[in-house]
Amino acid sequence: MSKFIRIALRSLLLTLALAASAGAAPVLAVERQGLSDAEYQRLLKHSPAFEAADRELARTWQSLPSDIRRDLAADQRQWVQAGRDRDARLFMRQGADWDQAYTKATQQRTRLLREYLPSGSHHQRHGRLQGPLTDDNYRKLLQISPEYADADREMTRVWKKLPDRVRKKLLPEQRAWTQTTRDRDAQKLIRDGVGYAEAYTRVTRHRTRVLHDYLTGKLDI
Repeated sequence: MSKFIRIALRSLLLTLALAASAGAAPVLAVERQGLSDAEYQRLLKHSPAFEAADRELARTWQSLPSDIRRDLAADQRQWVQAGRDRDARLFMRQGADWDQAYTKATQQRTRLLREYLPSGSHHQRHGRLQGPLTDDNYRKLLQISPEYADADREMTRVWKKLPDRVRKKLLPEQRAWTQTTRDRDAQKLIRDGVGYAEAYTRVTRHRTRVLHDYLTGKLDI
């Protein structure tokens, strides 16, 4: 419990909301590097802009339907533990000071979460992800899910490392996976209760393992 408390203090409103609203046990994640407990509290106390952004992020998260919070819970925890620091560093490289960078990172995350607010909400823009991984859903998933983005990037990396001969022979199979098999396998997971982002992350990682077996010679054409 003490480890959970240490993590929860990093985002008192947001992280506790995640654990409660997602209907899952708190994730005892690896300690992240970046914004410390003391720094987070200092931002809340001394930066009205950050405090307002953090409060709006928590409010937006709690406004999401419970099934969407469940779908996005792992990605949101990952953002709180590591993604926020990554995004803030990018803003600092663009010239923002420390307070501004974390404020902008938080506001950016809120905008992404608003994509999933239900129809009729004041901030609703595109609604929840559902159905096949269309080009539009693919772009949204890359934005909202760091885990899916990492899986997709790793699959592309492994594909490019395959010898030209292997890629040429695998190309029809890879196209079929992208156009039909990926959706078939992911939608089966979704019907079994797995969240949208997690389902597509799993099938992408599985496909990457298959490609890696071709790369290492465990599988042959």
